[in-house]
Amino acid sequence: MKTKLKFITLLAAALGMCGCNTVAPLLTPAALASEVATGVRVGLDVYPAAAPGVAMARDSICGLALSTNTSPAAIVADLQALGVTDSNTKLIVDAALLLYEGVYDLIGTNNTSKVQPYTQALCDGLTQGLPGAGVARKAMMQPILPPHWK
Repeated sequence: MKTKLKFITLLAAALGMCGCNTVAPLLTPAALASEVATGVRVGLDVYPAAAPGVAMARDSICGLALSTNTSPAAIVADLQALGVTDSNTKLIVDAALLLYEGVYDLIGTNNTSKVQPYTQALCDGLTQGLPGAGVARKAMMQPILPPHWK
């Protein structure tokens, strides 16, 4: 009986995830930007020395957001060319890129008109997560993690 219930639950979940093109996207560009910004803020809260490397990666990604090749592979190749060696910087940027890659895979195409808003959202999220990102950043200056986590 438990096996049947698990199967029915999994089937219902699978059917809920597929459907026609009128289904709303699982993650909007604004939500992606917010998630990336939060992840960057958490990463920089733990390791603030990574900020210059994250800013370099952000500049690279924002440049690619204006191009027609927005695949995760193109972004990774561009990031590797930067020569960043700090593992904490790579971890923070990889986490942001992982979110983008998930959305890219769900979209299922490199059609610029569909993917570019998400690439721009990745750029925006990295920008918002970095220190000194303007008024929104000043409102969030409290550390994300309690002091005992550091």
